[in-house]
Amino acid sequence: MEPNNDIDPIDAIIRHQVYLEGYKKGESDDANKFFDEMMTIIIALMIRFGRTNFGDLTKKELRILLINITSNYNKTTAKYNSNFIRNMKKFFAVDFDMQRFMLNMFSTNKYSGPTQSKVWATVYNRPAPGIGLEPSRIVKTYFSSTLSNVIKTIKQAYAENWTIDQTARTFTGTKVNNYKDGIFAGLKRQLTTAIDTFIHSLSSYISYFIGSKIYEKYQWVSILDNRTTHICRSRDGAIYEYGKGPIPPAHYNCRSSIIPVFEGATSDMPTWYKWMMRQPKIIQDDMMGTARAGRFRNGTAEDAPGFDGTKTLTLEQFKAKRDLILTQT
Repeated sequence: MEPNNDIDPIDAIIRHQVYLEGYKKGESDDANKFFDEMMTIIIALMIRFGRTNFGDLTKKELRILLINITSNYNKTTAKYNSNFIRNMKKFFAVDFDMQRFMLNMFSTNKYSGPTQSKVWATVYNRPAPGIGLEPSRIVKTYFSSTLSNVIKTIKQAYAENWTIDQTARTFTGTKVNNYKDGIFAGLKRQLTTAIDTFIHSLSSYISYFIGSKIYEKYQWVSILDNRTTHICRSRDGAIYEYGKGPIPPAHYNCRSSIIPVFEGATSDMPTWYKWMMRQPKIIQDDMMGTARAGRFRNGTAEDAPGFDGTKTLTLEQFKAKRDLILTQT
């Protein structure tokens, strides 16, 4: 089988990354729904004693409250984490097959390494670049930190004799600020970050592992817009030997990817705007929506729009994007 020279490998890799962002968003939305349910339980446990002020609780009642919150929290998060890992195994299998197919297209050499299940076992317990945590611990670490924050706030409420309403507002935030000023809002953002980084670390390792079995070098590709970090800007277009260079994620919420160095590769990576402008109409419409893509094609601003995500995707929808990723028209 000859390599496919009709499809720009950089286009394929960036398209894959954009649709990966859509899948990440879907998983994050599910996680946020779970978070809301979990925090509702915590608020319900706080008010069950019927007190107006936290300081009115006896030490025994406070201890019972903290025990109940911890017990419910641990059971709920353990169940969520178990389901999430099952979903991640399914995602890993889908993305492994997708990236293997893509990378095989651009070389006369073909991947003949370990199966995806064996690679999963390795990457799941391997520290992720940029953050120093194993994927198996990223979400667990978040849940542990969140429980500590909740317990600390309740103890503070007790020590300072906050009202139950005041404590609840501290957690949920206020309506006037659209509930973005509460502890829960910040914790939800951290959960989204944990989920996104988990998925990104899995996908990046797949690309790296498969590519290393077929190619000698790879290139760092960053989505260049006003959200791109300094470290990712500095690495964009850089070429490394497999085994001697960095792998995404470079940090939490990283969107960078890597691509094997193909014949005629260039270090001149396009900005997000220039890259999107050169995509076929079918890709623009699918990623941005028909109406927005039409406005985009009629625009003139060189620096806009920046990448602001794509449509939320389920795993099956992400899997079905392979043909679009590899489209030539």
